Amino acid sequence: SRALLRRVVGTFRATGRLPAEALLVPSWMPGTIASDHEALARAGVPVVLVTDTLGWRSDHAGTGFDTPDRLDYESMARATSGLLAVLDALAR
Repeated sequence: SRALLRRVVGTFRATGRLPAEALLVPSWMPGTIASDHEALARAGVPVVLVTDTLGWRSDHAGTGFDTPDRLDYESMARATSGLLAVLDALAR
């Protein structure tokens, strides 16, 4: 899915509203196949996993301190706009 990853990240970055990083990881690397995208990848369907890496950025993720007042709604809106641009580009 290297070509798909490049296209997705390039389109997301072109929105210019939120930074994005890309990492192409082999499926044999521990911890990389932990989502339902695994079945698609095994069937030969190109997949890209989009994540906000919250678990690496916040000590509060998944705890009682993970509350709405701690969310960054502006960044979430920018991410949503960027992903909408990606979906629009892929649909064309």
